[in-house]
Amino acid sequence: MRFVPAARLARTTLFGRFETFRVISRGSSARVMSGEDAGPSESAVSTCDERFHPRVRWALKKLGFATLTEIQADAIPAAMDGVDVVIAAETGSGKTLSYLVPIWDNLLRVSDRGEGADEENGGRRTGALILCPNATLCEQVTRVADSLVDESTGEPLLRTHALTPETGTPFNPPDVYVTTPARAVEDLLHHREGAWRRGSFASTARTVRHVVFDEADMLFSGGYLKPLRMCFDVLYREEKLASEGFFVDAPTEVEWDGDAERDEASFERDWRKDHDAPRASQGRRTPGPALGGKGRVGLGEGRDFRRQYIFAAATVMSNGKKTPGAMIKYGFPDARWIEGRRLHRSVASVNQTWIEATMETRAQALAEAVGLTSSEKTEFEKTMVFVNTAAAADEIAREFNALGLPSAAFHADMSSHDRGVRLQDFAAGVVSALVCTDSAARGVDVPGVAHVVQAEFAGNAVDYLHRIGRTARAGAAGRVTNICLPTTADLVRAVRDAEAKGEPVESAFSRKRSFRKKFKKYGESRRGVADPSMAKNRNPRR
Repeated sequence: MRFVPAARLARTTLFGRFETFRVISRGSSARVMSGEDAGPSESAVSTCDERFHPRVRWALKKLGFATLTEIQADAIPAAMDGVDVVIAAETGSGKTLSYLVPIWDNLLRVSDRGEGADEENGGRRTGALILCPNATLCEQVTRVADSLVDESTGEPLLRTHALTPETGTPFNPPDVYVTTPARAVEDLLHHREGAWRRGSFASTARTVRHVVFDEADMLFSGGYLKPLRMCFDVLYREEKLASEGFFVDAPTEVEWDGDAERDEASFERDWRKDHDAPRASQGRRTPGPALGGKGRVGLGEGRDFRRQYIFAAATVMSNGKKTPGAMIKYGFPDARWIEGRRLHRSVASVNQTWIEATMETRAQALAEAVGLTSSEKTEFEKTMVFVNTAAAADEIAREFNALGLPSAAFHADMSSHDRGVRLQDFAAGVVSALVCTDSAARGVDVPGVAHVVQAEFAGNAVDYLHRIGRTARAGAAGRVTNICLPTTADLVRAVRDAEAKGEPVESAFSRKRSFRKKFKKYGESRRGVADPSMAKNRNPRR
């Protein structure tokens, strides 16, 4: 690895939009605030449940899982009971296997009973639909699913397909689809075709037994909410008709048109009112069911199950009627909540350093954080550097490479293939620093990330927790360096005060004052744009 002495840094403009990097010595004008010592891991373990399907139990043993994490020990038995489950736990706690294990267990048992075949669809039925916010997470979940292999053949126990912008639907349906709400609503549930309103459903809607929302808080907000609601429209109408005794392949006499006049605002209202409709058999209106807790197994042909909904997230804020947590609680009142002990807190094994910097000194603080100012030749740590725009990620990565730190940018403005390649290079050690936006903050699990640097502080509590959660995963140790400008002082103070008190970060604000509102009040939008280059990136893509 080429070592670049500090003297060269004095002649280099680091990451464009930051100030010229002037390093006189290793001494920094930035003031380092003391970080709290990391305590021991709080992850508890439990022996593998003997109730697991033998093939699942062997696959877990093959992966080296003799025990379960604390959240897995609580969540897996709950999900195996068939009820709706919310898995809310800190990053790195094992949420993906917490829902994959019970789903795989159930689908294998269904197959053992000879109920998993469908002659009309290549001999297979799609039994599970896993929804993720982006292609990167879809592909990662699929890799974890494919790691559960058969003892005799070494092949994945179930056929899983990641349906992303760069892949198409397979000729024969897989056992499990992993996709985004936008692809699911059109390509799998055929919402636009409209036949589902009359009771004629796509095969996925008829056969899917489990629906998972990975990064549920993200899916229940912003631009994801509309396609998510459309997915619910199809799935709930199918389930309601099945619970009333209609064969799933036979259209009803009454067409539901409850979504015909829906405006944008209605996507955040009480979802339980959406599916009030006349019973075709009795000609009278009946109350629509809650989204969860319907309780009755479908009576239609080939419909011998009650659909299960599982929500997994590291942050499920519930302080407000329209927050994701509140929407889930209101729509799924019977769901069983499994919460990690450090939900909405930083993990115990991460050690954080807080650096106060100015516009003039933050470049120097960043260089010191990643080891570019060391007078000794050392190997660079595997580090994730977070910024708030794609342009900043590109510029910093270029400058890091010029200074001898192997780096790559990662953001939503590049193709999913390029993101995948860069993640592979980062995991393999070809790249030491991944300079990224919040596209890499959720669900991206790269083993061995020793250091996370917030070159630009997160804009809200949720993103803060997800960013720092990229290190110190599964009980490992890790460290975080937060570079804090005066414009983020109020945000930083609120986060640190909450953590010092041992409280969840969301408790730093009242129920009516969210972290993001606080940011808008004290951040750049109220005080003017401190860095002129930020004006063109006011609303960056992540």
